[in-house]
Amino acid sequence: MINKIFNNQNLSKIFFYIFIFLLPWQTRLILFPQKIEYLGFSIYLSEIFLWLALGFWLLESYKKIRFNKIFLFFYIFTFISLMWADNKISGFRLVLYMFEGMLIYEYIKNNKKIITSSIYIFLSSLFFAFLLGLSQFINLGSVEFKWLGLASRGAWNLGDIVLDDGVGRWLRIYGSLPHPNIFGGYLAVAILFIGYLIKKENKNNFRYFFNYFLAGVFTFGLLLTFSRSAWLAFIVAFLYFIFKNLSNKNVRKFFFFIIILSSLLVYIFYPLIKSRTTSSLIENRSISERQIFTKEALVLWKNNPLLGVGIGNYIVALEKQYLYKFEYQYQPVHNIFLLILTELGIFGFLLFLLLLRRVYKESHYKPLLILFIIVGLFDHYLWTLYPGVLLFWVSLSLSE
Repeated sequence: MINKIFNNQNLSKIFFYIFIFLLPWQTRLILFPQKIEYLGFSIYLSEIFLWLALGFWLLESYKKIRFNKIFLFFYIFTFISLMWADNKISGFRLVLYMFEGMLIYEYIKNNKKIITSSIYIFLSSLFFAFLLGLSQFINLGSVEFKWLGLASRGAWNLGDIVLDDGVGRWLRIYGSLPHPNIFGGYLAVAILFIGYLIKKENKNNFRYFFNYFLAGVFTFGLLLTFSRSAWLAFIVAFLYFIFKNLSNKNVRKFFFFIIILSSLLVYIFYPLIKSRTTSSLIENRSISERQIFTKEALVLWKNNPLLGVGIGNYIVALEKQYLYKFEYQYQPVHNIFLLILTELGIFGFLLFLLLLRRVYKESHYKPLLILFIIVGLFDHYLWTLYPGVLLFWVSLSLSE
């Protein structure tokens, strides 16, 4: 009996569920610390459980792996780009995250029975992250808690992400993640997943109403991130989901629920929302910084148009090209398409476009890919940071 419970496949599922729950939390061991975050290397606690899950699965199922050719070509090219990357550690970091993502894709493809459970575990974890974020908003900050990977946050802290409504400074909620934009991306994904779950429900049971409760909570959380990229990406992806499923009664109900709730929240928080859509010192600085980042990326790409500067080495190339006074001025361009073009050149960029095309054709839940493409036009975390890279691959895998 014990042997049946604790066989390789069951252990793999248990560890995978733990990985999914821990994914939004940033507990990690920093192996190679750097002043600039994007150049360091860490091992995340969730990663350890991911590799335990993959390890027990591969013991019996390694022969089932059939990487998509486009995925494989793109990965091989990114790996080869380490040869001309100046900072091998920074490049290897992203190569590893991408490899983990591809293995997750294969793992889910061969274990489709765990998809629904994995989604609910992911949603449960995000609920706790939302409670933390709500506390951050109400208290204008939160204390450091290193065992959960949480840094101290405060509307009064220089460097923390805030908004100014003309009366005072408000902290945009981080939840358990390193930036409000990333938390916004996670919450947008969660709401789309809930739409999928509600679409499949056949009766008004407890789980059906629980899904609506979570959708309401995450919609509120998405607003409190005040992430314009997450807002825009969610609106477009959500409308696409609704349009494609208008014949489904549950989906129509879900649409009206989100619309009514969102309208109410916009009415209540209009002064804060207005500060994100009108000219102010903070917003003008954000726009000007993004324009500077774009110009920097084009200069770096023109210096290495065919093969790029090497995966994970955008910041390294930026340091060589520009002498800035402060470390925070060295940031990736807030556009993953320009970022990939700069790091992998024309060849790698074309392979990436083929990968997206392949994923779009295979994906059973295209709204997610639409969301990621729009987020990618305005932010970089889906390419540069562990929680972003893994969110991309986990979400598309669970959409199966």
